[in-house]
Amino acid sequence: MNPVPLKWRISLLVALVLVAATAAVCGVAYHEVAGSMRGNLESTLRAMVSGVLAAMEDPSEAQEEIRNITGNAALKRAGRYRVWMDGSDKDLYASSSRGDADRAWMWDLQAVSPPQPGQTVFFDAGRDGREYRVAWSRQEDDGEVVNVLVALSSARARHDLREFLNLLLVIASGVTAGAVALGVMIVLWSLRPVARTAQRLRTITHHDLGRAHLEDLHPPAELRPFVDALGNMLARLDAAMRRQTEFTGDASHELRTPLASAKSTLQAAVSRPRQAEQYRQAIEETLGDLDRMDRLIRQLLALARMDESDSPWQHRQLRLDELLADLAAAANAALPAGRARVICTDMPATTVRGDADELAQLFRNLIDNALAHGPHDGIVTMSISAGDDSSVAVAVHDEGGLIPHEALGRLFDRFYRADPSRASATGGTGLGLAIVREIVRRHSGQVEITSTPATGTTVTVRLAGE
Repeated sequence: MNPVPLKWRISLLVALVLVAATAAVCGVAYHEVAGSMRGNLESTLRAMVSGVLAAMEDPSEAQEEIRNITGNAALKRAGRYRVWMDGSDKDLYASSSRGDADRAWMWDLQAVSPPQPGQTVFFDAGRDGREYRVAWSRQEDDGEVVNVLVALSSARARHDLREFLNLLLVIASGVTAGAVALGVMIVLWSLRPVARTAQRLRTITHHDLGRAHLEDLHPPAELRPFVDALGNMLARLDAAMRRQTEFTGDASHELRTPLASAKSTLQAAVSRPRQAEQYRQAIEETLGDLDRMDRLIRQLLALARMDESDSPWQHRQLRLDELLADLAAAANAALPAGRARVICTDMPATTVRGDADELAQLFRNLIDNALAHGPHDGIVTMSISAGDDSSVAVAVHDEGGLIPHEALGRLFDRFYRADPSRASATGGTGLGLAIVREIVRRHSGQVEITSTPATGTTVTVRLAGE
């Protein structure tokens, strides 16, 4: 089942709001008009009650006066009235007799609560198009209580009220239809930037994902955050795709180099008969190329796993000083006699939280890099110091110091080498420092490098202390 488009959902919501608002306005208008009509009838009835009571002061003229007071000259019909005393079944004055079935309600008042002396109550009576608004008043006169009941036909008022209601329905229907149409037009017009953005996104391919595609849309202020977020996402995707393309190209080139070298060596070895020593030398050179290719593949896999991993490193307490000491001992054991040495100085007992395997790989790469680019018989020094914010700084220093200043900012880029000509000699792949930076990032740390001919090269890794 396809979801309802957003524009129609918003349009429906706008229509419902407009219908509700129109219904509320019409309801209030109807209630006010009905209240006004009822108020006019009740004001007239009060005046009639007062007139009846005044007419009773002259009994000889009372009957005629009451008829004149309660009569309706416009309709040429007498009004309805009845006057009687409390405790008496005989009416003093009445507009009709008790036997009039259409006027039975004037004597059947059991459903109406009698007013207190000096007060007046109002109620509706009659039926079948002969509805009345009735006033019942009880007044004291010489120790007795006089009941005055007068009624005015409410049929005309009800008819006018129904006509007014019909008029309201016609007006409300027209206003609602126009408002809904206008609301839908406004919603569709407001959502045009979204439609233009969607259309523009359909034309974007992986070859060019820059945010420049959305800069000429000029959305309203309410949609600007949405379009900006899309633009930022496109910029990040574009940067990621470019890095991926560059990485793929560099990886292909780096893998092709040792493979071509191994192939060339083997082709030269089998091109003509050679001595056993020459075959041995060709095999050793090929094995060296294969070792370099194996090291490159392992580093590529390590970077790929870290790029794709959404889970953080395993939090675990470990002794950083012991880890560095073990790495230094392992590096020295693998070095031939007369080569550079790795020493540890200023190694206080230090505990950090991190992934032991990743941190070991991080500092192993730094040691290998320092040994490869430092003096052949130099010294690589590792030390630990505490920062001001409870962080821990590990410095790996070699005596090289020959890295150009303009190259320092790119040393952690993948496959970048400050001196590409030394790649074959050192066996470097250009991925060691890139792996270092990625592991540091996964541990929420920082890494920086400085290099001068006078002091050598120092890589400093800052991690959160325990």
